[in-house]
Amino acid sequence: MKRRNGLTLLELMIVLSIVALLSFASFVFIGFMNGVKVQSAADKLAGDLRYARNQAMAKTQWYGVSFETTTDKYYVYQTGGGIDTIETDPADFTKTMIVNVADRFNVDLVAVTVEGGQKKVEFNGLGQPYTDYPNWAISSEATILLGIGSQTKTVAVTPGTGRVDVR
Repeated sequence: MKRRNGLTLLELMIVLSIVALLSFASFVFIGFMNGVKVQSAADKLAGDLRYARNQAMAKTQWYGVSFETTTDKYYVYQTGGGIDTIETDPADFTKTMIVNVADRFNVDLVAVTVEGGQKKVEFNGLGQPYTDYPNWAISSEATILLGIGSQTKTVAVTPGTGRVDVR
């Protein structure tokens, strides 16, 4: 019996087809995972905004969330006017509520759009959203855009009611 060396054209086509299929599947999976990361970051941010709003209503004190787009961080705080006190994380009392979305979710804090060009959303004792400058009620929707690659999510705060939605 004669031994052959090398691959036939059919065998080569089958191998290339399998490699192409695996490459496509990994590309789709990476896109799916980026979507999951952005959704998780948006859900966390929405939850923290709701937490600040609920704390403000429960304690009838001002609470807020401040955003730093250059460092991809935000933090939840209680304020008495001039001094912001960062909140302790209710899930782990040894930590504060400073969230770096780049470190935690590998997501960018792309843009923050709050009336007056501010980077803070504060809630009064009734849960109504305000800006930090010059401390006026928000009359247009505040939005926070999170993203990675082509995947983005927007967290919105509704004027008047303080309702928080993820889109």
